[in-house]
Amino acid sequence: YNDFLYVGGYSHNMYQISLSGEIVTEYQGENWVWGTPVIKDNILYYTDLGGYVYALNPDGLTEIWSERPASRGIRPSPLVTDDYVIVSSRDGVVYWLDSETGQTIQQAEVDGRPELLSDILYLPADEELGHPELILVASADTGRLVTAFNMETFSPQWVYGR
Repeated sequence: YNDFLYVGGYSHNMYQISLSGEIVTEYQGENWVWGTPVIKDNILYYTDLGGYVYALNPDGLTEIWSERPASRGIRPSPLVTDDYVIVSSRDGVVYWLDSETGQTIQQAEVDGRPELLSDILYLPADEELGHPELILVASADTGRLVTAFNMETFSPQWVYGR
């Protein structure tokens, strides 16, 4: 992004790295960084294994906000929409955070609260077919491999299992 790489690691840090490989600056988080950071509207968002979500200015990695919505680690990358930063956690809960403040707007549990470990998939609404705007989260539970949540009601729309 803007001729820099952004990489997190087990050091608890998010790094801004020049394309020549030099560490330009770093931001100290609370725990290991597992997922890939996401940049939207000139804000870098990332998560860590302590259950934290961060919003940083990518130029200098200065903090805009940091919040801890989850009691367990967040491995997947956040999904960022115009209004929300959406994360899913090892505690089996999906969290919708206000993208400007980081405050939790809504949360929804997956039945049985299995670990949610993979990235979230966004499906836009299809008004012609009558399909609402959805996000899909995957779990380690074979009975609940994928749960679709309605973005308007924050409730499960359907569940796919084996």
